[in-house]
Amino acid sequence: MFVAILLFLLLLTAAFSFVVDERPMVRWVVFTVIVLVLTLMAGLRPIGIDKDSWQYYGYYLGQYDDIVELSFIHIRELVKATMGDVRGVFLLYALIAIPLKCYVLTKLSTEHFLLLGVYMSNFLVLHDMTQIRVGAAMAFIFLGFYFFTQGRRWPFFCLILVATYFHVSAILLMLVLLFRNNGLGVVLPAALLLILRVRREGWRAMLGAGARLLAPALLSLVIIAGVNAAYDVQPGSAGEALSLPFQQTARFVQKHHDEIPQEEREIIDAVLDADALASLYNPYISDPVKATYRTDAGGKALLAYFGVWAKQLLRDPLCYAQATLIQNALLFDPQTRNVAFFDVPGLTEAAEQELGVTKPDLLWRLTGFEMTVR
Repeated sequence: MFVAILLFLLLLTAAFSFVVDERPMVRWVVFTVIVLVLTLMAGLRPIGIDKDSWQYYGYYLGQYDDIVELSFIHIRELVKATMGDVRGVFLLYALIAIPLKCYVLTKLSTEHFLLLGVYMSNFLVLHDMTQIRVGAAMAFIFLGFYFFTQGRRWPFFCLILVATYFHVSAILLMLVLLFRNNGLGVVLPAALLLILRVRREGWRAMLGAGARLLAPALLSLVIIAGVNAAYDVQPGSAGEALSLPFQQTARFVQKHHDEIPQEEREIIDAVLDADALASLYNPYISDPVKATYRTDAGGKALLAYFGVWAKQLLRDPLCYAQATLIQNALLFDPQTRNVAFFDVPGLTEAAEQELGVTKPDLLWRLTGFEMTVR
């Protein structure tokens, strides 16, 4: 029922995203009702619908006070003095986070329902129905970024401090984003879009907009270079970003092991351990295959590999589709919530139960299907 209501609200939001209605009051009322229902769903959800709710129940009982922020302790004590139910904590966090985020959505664009649909399809479940402390912190960060785009820097910094009250990681937001290997992949497109948005205001405005994002990015590169040099940090390999094609190649090698020409096998072996791929292939995780990546493989070897990859794709596209589907299916399974999964050789069933290891039914079905077509 919970998932059905959420899907209905998402479909309703999608409908209003594409239907032109000249009555703004109707759209405003529908938007407000959807936000109110989402807030109540997140705040009054039963314990167990997401695994983090059990953890927060432990926090509510006073466990792990040394690892939670003061905001949670303050909210918990307020709820204990008034409602006496852990769902009071969920409700207060939902009242703080969801309406505030949706308010910012209305300030960013006139396409309110389109943005609301994007928020509902990911961040609502991830943050405001699971990681509620992060969800509250992100609400204030979101509002802070809106003020920042308006040139109001002091409200931005104050809201970052408020966000830190709800989750300590908020203070590290900027640096953590840029310290990721793919952080610039977020910053550079954002800078380009910001420059294009202000292009009508002249070249000075465009330079200023680009500098706001590019200057911190350049500073982070200097810091990263200094840290790498000081501690002899080795750069990551190109194979880190090639999980999908490597997994597809491993599945193809396992299925057509005796049919692959020696020339293709040698090209694959220049990038991956071709002889080990068949035994290492795991349908739902690519790490074992990716671990065989030869870090000394140069650009020519990778180019030749992708040539072979394309040829094998044409020979058996279904094989590639199976490898991709099984590896990523859980991302699209509505029955899968906050999956905790460990693939450790020799892990006993008792240890799996103690760690909370789960394999959703969908994974078992897909793995069984994959076994039948080998």
